[in-house]
Amino acid sequence: MLAIDVARPDASRVAWYRDAPYVLRDPVARPTEPLASRASVTAAIALDDRAISAKLDACAAYASQLGFQFGGDVAMREALRKFAIAEGRRYGVDGSIETFRRRVESSSGGLFDFG
Repeated sequence: MLAIDVARPDASRVAWYRDAPYVLRDPVARPTEPLASRASVTAAIALDDRAISAKLDACAAYASQLGFQFGGDVAMREALRKFAIAEGRRYGVDGSIETFRRRVESSSGGLFDFG
């Protein structure tokens, strides 16, 4: 948070994502201070097959973490696909989504907000 305070970025360009695999271990976890007051809106972006595949391939690049965090590449891909679908269901969206916390309250850039 100190780096963000020093850099003072435009709030409309800052978003925090739900970090897997940690959120898989505690799905109802919510941000605490100082993040909670800085990012009051949950926003999401739809993930089509191409986007989810790109995300999974990027995650697979962290090979040293796959066994420890997920139990291997195949398990990581399955867990993150299921998580993206579950996030969609959680917000009443049909399909996979990636959720973020952010401060701004208007939609832009393909994001849709859940206040």
